[in-house]
Order: sequence, then C-alpha cells, then structure tokens
Amino acid sequence: MQRDNEQVGPGVNQGTRSAVFSGVRWAGGALLFNRLARFLSMAVLARLLVPEMFGLVTMATASMQVLGAIREIGIGSAFVQRKYADQDETALAADSTFVLSLLMNGALAGVAWIMAPWIASFFQEMQSELTLILRVMFSLFLLEPFMSTPMLLLQKGLAFEKLASAEICAALVQGVVSIVLALFDFGAWSLVYGLLAARLVQTLLLMRFAHWSPRLRYDKHLALDLFGYGKYLWAFAAISAVGGALDKMVIGREFGKEELGFYGLAFTLCMLPTQFVTSLVKQIAFPALAKIKDDPAGLSDALEEALSYVALMALPIGFGLLSVAEPFVLSVYGQQWRESIPLVRILAFFGLIISVSSVTGPVFKAVGKPDLILWTGLIHQGVLFAMLYTLLGLGLQGIALAILIPQVLSATLAFAWISKLLVQSPRRFVTPILLATLPAALMSLLCSETYVLLHPLMRRSIALTITISIGVLAYVALSLLLNRRRSQDFLLQIRKIIAGGVRRTRKA
Repeated sequence: MQRDNEQVGPGVNQGTRSAVFSGVRWAGGALLFNRLARFLSMAVLARLLVPEMFGLVTMATASMQVLGAIREIGIGSAFVQRKYADQDETALAADSTFVLSLLMNGALAGVAWIMAPWIASFFQEMQSELTLILRVMFSLFLLEPFMSTPMLLLQKGLAFEKLASAEICAALVQGVVSIVLALFDFGAWSLVYGLLAARLVQTLLLMRFAHWSPRLRYDKHLALDLFGYGKYLWAFAAISAVGGALDKMVIGREFGKEELGFYGLAFTLCMLPTQFVTSLVKQIAFPALAKIKDDPAGLSDALEEALSYVALMALPIGFGLLSVAEPFVLSVYGQQWRESIPLVRILAFFGLIISVSSVTGPVFKAVGKPDLILWTGLIHQGVLFAMLYTLLGLGLQGIALAILIPQVLSATLAFAWISKLLVQSPRRFVTPILLATLPAALMSLLCSETYVLLHPLMRRSIALTITISIGVLAYVALSLLLNRRRSQDFLLQIRKIIAGGVRRTRKA
C-alpha cells in the first residue's frame, strides 16, 4: 500500500487519491447514516403497519422498477466517463443529458399513468388502492431528470461532500414523514408520501449544490456520443430491472400481499448493508477509475485493494445475519414478522455476493467495456428465469434461492472476464475474498453458539446485543490473526479517513 505522497501507478496521483479518500469519508458517512436511519425507521414502521401494507408498496415499487428501466439509457455513466475540452462543453453535455432524460421520463410517466389499472390487475390485490398508489409513485419519473443531472455533475467533479449532505437530509425527511403519517393512520400511504418528500428535498438540494438550473439545450453530436457508450448499459438496466422485480412480482401474484410483505422486509433488511457497500463503490469507484482507465496496472491494483476492503466489510455482515437471523427479526420487528426469518438466512448471502461483485461494474465502465456488463446480465437473467420456474414450488424460500444462484454465477463470470481484460491471474482477485471468508465464518459459528448459551439466561434483546458485540470483537481479532496485512491496511485507511474528517471539522 503506497503512502499518500506517492503515485499509485502512472495514472493515480495524490490529487485523485485525496479526492477518493475524501469521497470515502463523506459518501461513506452519508451512506452509513442513511442506512441506519432507514433501519431505525423500518423498525418503527414494522410495528405500526401490518405486513399487507408493506406488501402493497412493494408491489408498486417493483412495478416502478420495471417501467423505470426504460429511462436508464446509460447516458449518465457515459457523461461521467467522458472527458470534455472545457467547462462550456461539459455544461452543454450535461444539458443534453437533461433534455434526453426529460423526454424519456415524461413519456414514461404518461404511459405508466395509463397502464396503472392494468398493472394493478396483474397482482389481483386491492386493485383500486394499488392503482392510485402506482399513479402517485409514477410521478417520480417527472422529478428524475431534475435530480439526476446535478447529481452527475457533482459525481464527475468528485464533490462527494455535497452529494452526502443531500442524501442525509433526504433520509431524515423520509423517516420522519413516514413515521408521523403512520402514527396518524395513513397506512401504506405513509411509505409513499415519505418517499416522495425525500426525493423532492434531495432534488432541490442537489440543484443548489451543483449550481445547476434546467436549460433546454441539446447538442446532437454530444448526445450521440453519450448514447453510443450508454446503449449497452440501457439494455443491461432494462433486463436487470425486470429480473430484479420478477421475484416480487411472482410472489405478489402467486402468494399475495401478506407473503410479499414478509419477503419484502427480509429483502430490505439484507440489502441495507449491501446498499451501503454498493452505493459507496458506485459513487466513488467509477469516477475515480475513469481517471486511470488507460493504466491497466493501476486498475488492477485499485481493484485488488477495493476487493479487500469490500470483502472485509461485506462478509461479516452476511455471515452475521445468518447466525442471528431469528433473534434479530423478532427483537427488532416483532413476532408478526417470524415468517421472514428463513428468508433472511438465504438473502443474507444474496446481499453478500452483490456487495463483493459490485466492484466489477465500475471496472467494465471505466475501461469502456459496457458490453460485457450487458452479456453478464443476459446470462444472469436467463438463469434467473429458469430458477424461478424450477423452484417456485418451494414457496418463498424457493424464490430466495432462485435469485441467489444466478447471482453467484454472474459474479463468477464477471471476475473471470475482468481477469482476462486486465491480463491478471484470477487468483489475484479471489484471494482477498477468501482471506476475509474464514474469519467471517468462524465469527458466525461463535455468534450462534454464544446466543444459544445466553438466551435461556436473559431477555432476547440483551442476549442479542451481547452476541453481536462479541461477534464484532471476534471478527476484528480473527481478521488480524488470519488476514493481518490486509486488515491492518484497512484499519489504517479508516484511521486516515477519520483523522481527515476530524481535521476538517476543526478547521471549520
């Protein structure tokens, strides 16, 4: 691991590295706060709302995810990846991105409004209320261009502090609005209005931070260049959105809104830590790697380092959820969510695989190979359809297994392609994952046995708290023992990030 005043390969100078560290500090802090805020608000809402209400909103969210894929034409990633001659050309490209997004989202919002009754009839549950919820949530399509364009400008400029501030404010607004409305018996609408309020606040803040206002300027050549890069990402986003929502759509139609509520809560719980890792990688890795795209050696070093850090964060979370799934769900959400427990045990590994493989997408995009993302996605979705058909008879657990299996396969394939692309041995990228797996597995076993011993002696919540505390300490100790170099390096970078934040706070 090089020091800050050294170059990390020909393309990675101190300025880029400092920006990355700053980004980790700000984006990581914001994401951690957001996930914690969402976890706490979900814990409160789970006791205020019944599973059917969560299931109803999950149906609407899944439908929105599928239709929303049409607007993901990949121009955002292209805008971040491309280098422009000056600020004027950058601004023109941003405005062209806005115009294209506005046209796509406007047309989609109109089509979605008309299709809402038909979509609601697919689920065969509370069709009139679901139709109204769908139409309200589809209004977010109209807001998307005004939020995404300033966000892209801030990402391209590595202005992670401003992105983080907007996300923190949005998370607070969503939690407060949803809980207050739930207390006043708004039911499922408390979740809908909380989301709408959060998106509106985040959009206004991003526009202010980026000093951007909407302008209907459009350059045909810049737009064609953006689309030429983004067309593969568009296709990937479309098939991924269908695949990502397919499990929920199948459950909603075949099993009903209550079962979908159980599945939705388990999925959300397992994806909260995963979203922290993947969002951090997405926000920071792609813009940073795009700056060293012409340096294969530097990319390989950066990927290996990123994998080490991601594995050290993601594996203990996945294995930890496996070991304490039952006491965690019952203590945090209550007895009414017991049916979610076996789903958490499966989906914890689903989230773990997504976290580890999240570093592959930024590499493909940074080196200008978005077509490989598309091919990986096509294979993934093909296996997913087959697994859903095969395992549907096993109920909700079968659905959970059906989304886990293709995720493992596509992640393996992506790493194999990256190894070939960067002319590196696959062992180089597998080793960081394996080195973090053994401490996580031993920690999981220790947590299981610890809870079994403690539970008869004290309240479930107290036994769970002690078990988690012992697990964290055990994982740190085992990592330092079995994976010393990488663990020490990770802790060193954490100290640097914290120290940088403290110095910045004191100066302020």
